[in-house]
Amino acid sequence: MCESIDNKVDYSIVVEEELLARIIFHPSMYYRGRINPAAYNLQNLPNGPEKGVSMIRLKYVSIEKEVYERIKPRIEGDKVCGYATIYARECRACRYEEDGQIIKVEVRGSKSEKAKGHANIFFYQNEVLQVGKDQNITCLAVTAQLANNSKFHPFE
Repeated sequence: MCESIDNKVDYSIVVEEELLARIIFHPSMYYRGRINPAAYNLQNLPNGPEKGVSMIRLKYVSIEKEVYERIKPRIEGDKVCGYATIYARECRACRYEEDGQIIKVEVRGSKSEKAKGHANIFFYQNEVLQVGKDQNITCLAVTAQLANNSKFHPFE
């Protein structure tokens, strides 16, 4: 962990070996034994387009089924079925390059100590932040990589 000059911890820094988790819903994010790339898609929410994919920082927060199974799904008919884990380095290794288009991933935590258990995965196309469902279609190649690099943990 990095500290600033005044010895306060900078919670926005997510180190390479940090394990992250994403709550997974069935059937939209997990189907036929596989994590769907949709698990990492950005959405247009009622309060505006998502700028990052919400992740749980397992070094600060534990996953408790009773807490997370109460989350209201975004898609009607979905149910919480477990969570996926992926290391920050695996997220950052996901990228796509073709015809001058470069999609890359960054992971950052919240700056506040109160929200230290939260991080976001951000997608950049040629250094421009992608938001909501307007994200470039080539981001799907990167979300597929994220899904393939993730490990599913079912809630029993």
